[in-house]
Amino acid sequence: MKFIKILIYINFVLCSSLMAYADTADIYCANKNKETKWLYYNNDILKLNGEWQNLSKKINSEYRLIARYFKLNNKNLNLNEIQQLCVHSFGSDFQYVQASSGMFSTWLPVGIDDRNVLQGFLSLSYYCIRCLKIKTFHKSVNELSQNNNNIFEFIY
Repeated sequence: MKFIKILIYINFVLCSSLMAYADTADIYCANKNKETKWLYYNNDILKLNGEWQNLSKKINSEYRLIARYFKLNNKNLNLNEIQQLCVHSFGSDFQYVQASSGMFSTWLPVGIDDRNVLQGFLSLSYYCIRCLKIKTFHKSVNELSQNNNNIFEFIY
């Protein structure tokens, strides 16, 4: 049984380290109540090019914290313009730009790097190495970064 747990853990670590890959994300807008609406541009859901970024930090010998966001390829793209598309389309309540990795996507923020991420929601996962369980919880980017946009400062 211990051997199987070790193999599962090695597989998890390898997969996590390979999770930064080029892709596109469908973009949706959310309000503070986590209500969502797809963002359309030219009669199609807005898609942005970038990479899914996983950041991981060992908390102690048993737990690891994992956070994920969508890093845009085009650093010249103005993040505020994307946010304004949400506000213009759905009103000032829908100011949070979120990226979708699929139909059952967790809350994934959008940014140009881990220090420049739009306000919104983020799914964090605690992974128990010993017991092989994952617990996911959701936080507002604002809760994690009161003074700046570096939502992953707790990872470093």
